[in-house]
Amino acid sequence: MTKALIKVNPADKAIDFAGEWVQQRDELLSYSSNIKAVNAENNTEAGRLLKEIGKHSNLLEKARKDYVKPINDQIKKIKTLTDAQRAGLEAEKERLKKTIGAFEIAEQQRLQRIEQEKAMEAARKEAERQAELERLRKEKEAEHQDDFFYDPSTDAELAQKEAEAEAQRKLEQQEISMQKQKAEGSTVKIRENWTFEIEDVSSIPNVFMMPDMQKIGAFVRQNKELTNIPGIKVICQKSVSA
Repeated sequence: MTKALIKVNPADKAIDFAGEWVQQRDELLSYSSNIKAVNAENNTEAGRLLKEIGKHSNLLEKARKDYVKPINDQIKKIKTLTDAQRAGLEAEKERLKKTIGAFEIAEQQRLQRIEQEKAMEAARKEAERQAELERLRKEKEAEHQDDFFYDPSTDAELAQKEAEAEAQRKLEQQEISMQKQKAEGSTVKIRENWTFEIEDVSSIPNVFMMPDMQKIGAFVRQNKELTNIPGIKVICQKSVSA
């Protein structure tokens, strides 16, 4: 079968397969479907048919590879050339991202320090206000120690001081909230990317370790039934070779 097995219509990009190949495929499948079981009488014919099916299938696979190879080569060439053209832009993009990131991180840290300082200052002032209120309560209680009907909750001066303290507390909390929003707002968002470095392989728990399947497979294929690897069961899987 020398004619092209795969054809692409330039007009609509439809893919067609050579009719001769398709016909032979269908004939092989029809003939093979009649073999329901293999015995001494048809074993040779079944083996011949198996090879013929494999050969016919490989014809189309080879045609596919031959067809797409120049396309893939061109794709690789285009990617290599476009990557080279973009290299300067990509390098500058990464440099600028790092430069902006360094500034943004430093700025966020500065604003966060201001936020923490405001919070600490607010806590200090709140402690002073509470101490002053407590001092005033004790002073009022001392002044009215002989007044059986005195009720601190109805004392106008105490109520005024507590109202002033609450108003000041709300104002300080508002300032802290505004400072926090300022620290969180940014023209460039900082994305966290957590990664790791291995310091001591022997200390890593087994749950995080993965067997080297490629190396184990190569060792088993080389040593076959003589393989002796703790924790590994060697299995010989047999199948018919087409």
